[in-house]
Amino acid sequence: SENALNKLSQIYLNKDDFKNALPILKRLEEEAYISENILFAQSNLMKGTYETEAYELAITYAEKILRKDKISNRLEHDAKKIIARASIKNNDFISAEEYYAEIEKTADGELKAEALYYNSFFKNHEALITLDFFKLRDDKYTFAFSLPNTNNDFFVSNSNAFNTSKKFLVFGVSKSKSSTTITFLSFA
Repeated sequence: SENALNKLSQIYLNKDDFKNALPILKRLEEEAYISENILFAQSNLMKGTYETEAYELAITYAEKILRKDKISNRLEHDAKKIIARASIKNNDFISAEEYYAEIEKTADGELKAEALYYNSFFKNHEALITLDFFKLRDDKYTFAFSLPNTNNDFFVSNSNAFNTSKKFLVFGVSKSKSSTTITFLSFA
């Protein structure tokens, strides 16, 4: 029954046992008739899928919650927070920035501080560009693009771009395990 699914899911959630809670919550969402139980299931599916690193699914549940007509401010903030955090995990910084800006307007306490932190981060790192075609070999940077002889054109071409492009760009490069990020600071 609906009440049994609700109670059982609460037992697992109290233990942070998302592996067992998620299938029960999914069943509760599909079988419940009481709107509070549906909302309970969806909000906990949102949180549980985020905690189990299923970020796209967490965003889907958060969006479902935000489409509801009447939800509490706390639940609205939770949904926006999940979308913002999951977007960062998915490298979707545009969505994260959008949702943190919304959170900043109405939140308080720790959530407001988190929103302020990320909004400051986004404002100070707007020039960050991650290039998947950028390769690092033997501590020498090899670019997959170059600047041709004309000053107005920028084409993807050969890997000898460093000597040409350093005349036009002042930049910093940081290296991580999975990718390299180029920060364009200014044009020289």
